[in-house]
Amino acid sequence: MITVVGEGRGFRVAWLLEEMGLPYRLRRVDLLAGVENDPEFLAINPAGFIPALQDGDVTMVESIAIMEYLMSRYGPTSLAPHARDPAFPAYLQFLHLGEAGLAASIYFVVGALHFGPADQRNNWSAGQALQVFKSRLGLVTRRLERSPYLAGETFTAARGSGAFLNGAPIATSALADLTRALIGTGFGYTPGRREAQVAALTHVLPRVRDVRRAGSAAIDLAWVACGRFDGFYEHKLQAWDSAAGFLLVEEAGGKVTDLKGSVYSPYQPGIIASNGVIHTELLEWIKGNVPPIS
Repeated sequence: MITVVGEGRGFRVAWLLEEMGLPYRLRRVDLLAGVENDPEFLAINPAGFIPALQDGDVTMVESIAIMEYLMSRYGPTSLAPHARDPAFPAYLQFLHLGEAGLAASIYFVVGALHFGPADQRNNWSAGQALQVFKSRLGLVTRRLERSPYLAGETFTAARGSGAFLNGAPIATSALADLTRALIGTGFGYTPGRREAQVAALTHVLPRVRDVRRAGSAAIDLAWVACGRFDGFYEHKLQAWDSAAGFLLVEEAGGKVTDLKGSVYSPYQPGIIASNGVIHTELLEWIKGNVPPIS
């Protein structure tokens, strides 16, 4: 059994394992209590950072390396291009650039500006790290400007003309049994909002096959449109989160309403999207069970 040690960045490893259908267990690490009080964890990673992975005799740290290991050892997977794919060099470059060139440098900038002593927040080293971040970000921006779409897929839709994935027509799933449905959702970042969202989740989770969080409402809605998800709901979105996605779902034959079942507008905070067949039943388990979310 594969063991993922630590949450936080460990969630990206757990997500990959979920998507690849690989069984695993999560071993929590209480960073607030101090890793020095967890000798079992320090035996796995004496450096004391997360995540780590144990797979038989293999022990690894560093999330990107772990993910590459899993895809290479247990793949292939559609989540990464094949080594002979023309997109593979750019995929590999930006996979590592994001972690080593962007995340590493901005880590020190954020630490200095928000947690450093007042007289040290604009220090020379933090300034250098910010320049490194900006230069690497320029590479990413240039690449995005030249890319017609991300992650190997492009979703398009126009009112009355249908929805498409890479130019091919798409449709929502035909699943009618809510207990077999795969549902997407998202969570806010304030404690009060999360408490309210968990209240709804406790009503939904026991009644569906599973609930997933991809981290992007736009992607969640696109996946409802092409049948990867059977439904999606979230309680607090902005117009830019849902405007394109809700059109995709409707043009793919699905249904989109607000949390009360009324006509949806991207300027409303709550949304439920589905294949249309399970919509009423899913809606019943969500509406009325959620306290107001500020």
